[in-house]
Amino acid sequence: MGELFDSNAYSDRERSIVADADTLDALLFIREEMDVTSELAQRWCDYLIQRLRTEPARRLADEIVLTSPSDWWLEALGEQ
Repeated sequence: MGELFDSNAYSDRERSIVADADTLDALLFIREEMDVTSELAQRWCDYLIQRLRTEPARRLADEIVLTSPSDWWLEALGEQ
C-alpha cells in the first residue's frame, strides 16, 4: 500500500511551513498549559520553539509566548 501523498511533490519550503504549523499548534496548546503546570510546560515550550524552521513561525512563537491565552477573548469582549 502506497503513501497517502508523495512528499517529493512538495518543496522544502512547503514542508518547512507544514512542519512549523504543526509545531505552532503544539506550542499554542502548551502555552495554555503553562498557566496550570508551569515547569514542565515551559520545558516543552522551549523545545517546540527550537524546532521551528522559518522566521515567520519564530516571530509568531514569540507572540504566542508573550500573550496570555485569554487575551484574545477578553479583547473581543472589550474587557482589555
